[in-house]
Amino acid sequence: MTEDWINSLPCRALSLWQPWATLVALGAKRIETRRWRTSYRGPLVIHATRKLPPEAASLADEHDMYIQALDGRPSWSLPLGCLLATCILVDVIPTATLLRSTANRTPELDAKIRATLRFVGKSTAQCDEALTRATLTEQEFEFGDYREGRYAWLLDDIVRLPHPITCRGRQRLFDWRTSGGCSP
Repeated sequence: MTEDWINSLPCRALSLWQPWATLVALGAKRIETRRWRTSYRGPLVIHATRKLPPEAASLADEHDMYIQALDGRPSWSLPLGCLLATCILVDVIPTATLLRSTANRTPELDAKIRATLRFVGKSTAQCDEALTRATLTEQEFEFGDYREGRYAWLLDDIVRLPHPITCRGRQRLFDWRTSGGCSP
């Protein structure tokens, strides 16, 4: 039997490897880095891929910043092949721009973030809080790949789902409702 809250989830989803999917769901990671950009802005569902690469498991189990952010969860306990959280994709910018603007934020970036959040119905106070969170912290830097030529996806309004929903993922943005194999 399908629960009502599942039907209210956004259709678009983004797959992330573990432990990064759980870090987003916990609110410890608010900037996802990718080799590609998208013009899409708005609600997303975060999907955890079905596999846990050995190098990612090592980071989660041996790196202090990951251990702390994951509340001591070992890599083998992280959920795989499922939807974990919802969020708002507020902007996608080149990582070089983010690295330059973190110390000296640009009004243009702030305006883009504010406009996206207003579009999805956020208040002025919520916009101000989001702008504070869009700063590149040491932890965010550790949890992403900020090399030249990559893109920073700025996520906000992250809400962890009451429980994971088993679902087949895809590359790029995808509609999880049509991806097949989904079950609460």
